[in-house]
Amino acid sequence: AWNESDLCKVIILKATGNKAFCAGGDVKQQGEGQHAIKFFEEEYQLNHLIATLDKPFVSFLDVGGGVGLSVHAPFRVATENTVFAMPETKIGFFPDVGGSFFLPRMDGEVGTYLALTGASLKGLDVFLSGIATHYVPSQRLPLLENRLSEIECDDHEVINAAIEEFVAEHNHDHSYALGGNVRKSIDRVEDILKALEQENSNWSRKTINTILQMSPTSLKEKSDFARGVKHLLVEKEKTPPKWDPPSLEEVFDVDIDEFYFNPSGTQELELLNI
Repeated sequence: AWNESDLCKVIILKATGNKAFCAGGDVKQQGEGQHAIKFFEEEYQLNHLIATLDKPFVSFLDVGGGVGLSVHAPFRVATENTVFAMPETKIGFFPDVGGSFFLPRMDGEVGTYLALTGASLKGLDVFLSGIATHYVPSQRLPLLENRLSEIECDDHEVINAAIEEFVAEHNHDHSYALGGNVRKSIDRVEDILKALEQENSNWSRKTINTILQMSPTSLKEKSDFARGVKHLLVEKEKTPPKWDPPSLEEVFDVDIDEFYFNPSGTQELELLNI
């Protein structure tokens, strides 16, 4: 209805409190089978709907969570409070909410690094990485919202210009978390573990430890979802799950091809009409 209404000029999505932008999907309740299929079907339909709206869609990312509700929008406003992460491989899943679409489109191999490690980006780094399109101090958001509500057209360039009125000057002393030598190691993704070992810094050692705790099948784009959810979220175990197979070396490309590119009995996702 918003997309067709002449009264609607811009759509703004924001948190109702200061705890989280979105709590995320309750994956503990999804399980397997048709219930899980229905859950993810509706999720991906919503992701696509947001990405293809004609009306300008502005997400205020003033807190964490809600990647799928924000990252596909044409305008994504980060603040000093913003937290971004894609931690799905920790529970045996691949990057969710359309992550396989937007992560590969990030600069260099930053998206690959975020997918493999589930690492968090905060504040200005969310903008510098390209996840956010604008960086606005949180105290300016009410003024920005008022400014957007006054606009009498749905022209994306007009909306962009209005947001630009409120952006903050960049702090040139800020050290980007994924810059410098860290970025050099990230971009050597063709053999990322070896590159991290050669980096031999506190960051690289921590990253190696993080990757080795993730599901090997999820790291190579296959789901070990049910096992990860049960172990970490339902049973609340502190140790990594016993993944099957247990190592990256035991996950073969032929299995990935069969799972994703030659699946049997699958149904194509029906997209929503707008």
